Amino acid sequence: MDILNLHNEIPDPTNYIIDIGASTGIVSDPVYPFLIDTKYTGLCIEGNKAKTEELKRKTSFAVHEEFIYPHTILDVFQSYNVPINFDVLKIDIDGYDLEVIRVILSKYKPRIIIAEINEKIPPLFYLK
Repeated sequence: MDILNLHNEIPDPTNYIIDIGASTGIVSDPVYPFLIDTKYTGLCIEGNKAKTEELKRKTSFAVHEEFIYPHTILDVFQSYNVPINFDVLKIDIDGYDLEVIRVILSKYKPRIIIAEINEKIPPLFYLK
C-alpha cells in the first residue's frame, strides 16, 4: 500500500504533513506526493540552505532551515504552530532520528510515521 492510500484510510485527516530532512523535495521522498499537492499543508525541515531554496520553489508548505536535534525539535514545532494531532511525520536526518522521534512523541500524535534507517551510518551515541 502506498502512502497516499494509507493516508486515505485515516478517519478525519488533518492533511498536515511534516517532512524532517526534506532535502529538495525529491520524487523518491515518500511524502513527495503531499508536498506538491495544495490539498495538504505542513512543514518541511532541511538544514542545507541550497536545498531549502529549491524546496521552497516546489511546495507551499512552510520551509524551515535548520539541522534538527532532540533538544531543538519542540521549539521548531511550536514556532510553526504544528497541531498536536497531525497525519504524517517523515524523518530522515541520518543521525538522531530515533531520539528526535521520541521527543516528538512526548507531545505530538502523528498518525503515520516514516523513518529511514541507514545501516551505513553508525549511531552517534548509544542508549544505556
